[in-house]
Amino acid sequence: ALPISTPANTASVVTIRSPHTVNITASVTVDQVVVDAGATLNYSGGTLTIANGAGIDLTVNGTFIDASTTIVWSGSPTWILGANATMLRTGAGAADPWRANYNGGMSTIPATANWILRKITAAIPVLTTVGGTYYPNLTIENTTATPWITQTGATFTGNSDYPRILGNFDIGGIGTSAVDFQNICTNATLIPVNGNLTVRDNNVLRIDGSGFDLKGQLTVDGTINYGTANSRIIQFSGPNTQSVSGSGVLNIYKLVINKSSNNVTLNRIVAVDNNLTLTQQNIISSASNYLILKDATTVTGVSNNSFVSGPVRKLGESAVTFPVGKNSSYRPAGISSGGTAATAFWTETFGTGCTQGTLLNG
Repeated sequence: ALPISTPANTASVVTIRSPHTVNITASVTVDQVVVDAGATLNYSGGTLTIANGAGIDLTVNGTFIDASTTIVWSGSPTWILGANATMLRTGAGAADPWRANYNGGMSTIPATANWILRKITAAIPVLTTVGGTYYPNLTIENTTATPWITQTGATFTGNSDYPRILGNFDIGGIGTSAVDFQNICTNATLIPVNGNLTVRDNNVLRIDGSGFDLKGQLTVDGTINYGTANSRIIQFSGPNTQSVSGSGVLNIYKLVINKSSNNVTLNRIVAVDNNLTLTQQNIISSASNYLILKDATTVTGVSNNSFVSGPVRKLGESAVTFPVGKNSSYRPAGISSGGTAATAFWTETFGTGCTQGTLLNG
């Protein structure tokens, strides 16, 4: 049955059924609101007061659109996001209460849910990185007519804490205009991304802080840049097979391979500008998708447990030891300084399966 008046917190449980959308455009107090899968609750005007009643006060299994600026959390109410639900934030309202009032703590938010930061007007939707913030699949997108260069409040900041991304991290999403997203979080712990990191065409991710610890795939069809300070690391640490793909611009300051199992496969040419750290497991390169070490790049940690299996190219005239190997063996090849920067020196020719006693021919 449909209500004969606007429901409020005195109406016991209020359920929004699929495929309906309920719009909040005036001030109202609610609790025990359930948004079913396929339904939408759109808060765009007035003051929304979420009161602390019996049980969970806001359950989102469909979509909640936070397009306004003022939510009052009265008496420490709680809310929860379902496994396939979406939190879509387009307004400039505070972000910290969503973290602080999550039922059971935000670390319990399902990784398969979606948290979307979408710029649709001049208002800047807000992220939070303090107090132990956990995001499910996180998407940053822009549907305005002009590019969105994120600033404090809509980016990763601070040094006393760091955000955790339990699912995928998507720069660009379904946005019609570009996002230039900046990570300036300088906590010693890299920001973990348990899923894939994707930078879509025409979008930019700037790594100006400590960096990211990636457990999924890296796809760059837009641009990854880095700043002039802090660690600026991209680390691969997932136990699964990981890869680097895409046709965009990929600038890497420091690259770390530290995986408990499986390798990282290059599906594109990848260059490292400052340092390559090989701790555990290998980089798999090929004749068309090889690794480039810039002139000032150093290599650390390489061993039988971690090397590049495939071609490596060195740019510049400084001395280099190529961190190459095959199967389970690190077999470095080195050259001293000098020569010309454009000279091709190394071609992988070992590990071809020749056995002892085989006659040479050709």
